[in-house]
Amino acid sequence: MTATTGTDINGVEYYFDETSGNPGGSDSGWQSSSSYTDSGLSESTQYCYRVQLRDQSAYQNTGSWSTTECATTQAGGGTWTKVDDRHASVTRYGSGWELWDGVGVAYQQTVSAAIGSGDYAIFSFNGTKARLYGYKYQYGSNANIYIDGSPDGSVSFYNASEQGDVLMYESDTLSSGPHELKVEWVGSGDVTPDAFGYFSN
Repeated sequence: MTATTGTDINGVEYYFDETSGNPGGSDSGWQSSSSYTDSGLSESTQYCYRVQLRDQSAYQNTGSWSTTECATTQAGGGTWTKVDDRHASVTRYGSGWELWDGVGVAYQQTVSAAIGSGDYAIFSFNGTKARLYGYKYQYGSNANIYIDGSPDGSVSFYNASEQGDVLMYESDTLSSGPHELKVEWVGSGDVTPDAFGYFSN
């Protein structure tokens, strides 16, 4: 995993904190590198991490913790990585998007909502599979799904009661490398992606 690079006149250090407490997960300790690989993880187990920066002055001032990101290891090798709808790998197109915060049932309590024709989102990833997680509620609409520009079905964000972080779509196995998952608004309600995931070996 890699943190956003920090800058300070005195230099910076990074601390990756494993928060799930599951067997095999470890913190990094303070280190100069912005990347960290946690070895010795168990198969089919979720691990969650957040990162904090501090400067290397005599005072060692610390910043706030990042948001927590989780990934699940797979049996036989490979890992699912899950990212929030606000992650840099998710790009929204169209003029009808709303960004909702404080949604208690949602992943990281955030939801992106497409509310009009021409709205779509693209999740860019490097791996062999992709997932879409959704926020479903009474005003949810339908969305078309595309993988690398090719249609791959549709999903509904409607549900009579509020549900968050719902696994709505998983792609077939793709060739290893960069790909795009597109979620396109159709219908008359809201299309509300909550999170995305990708599998990499």
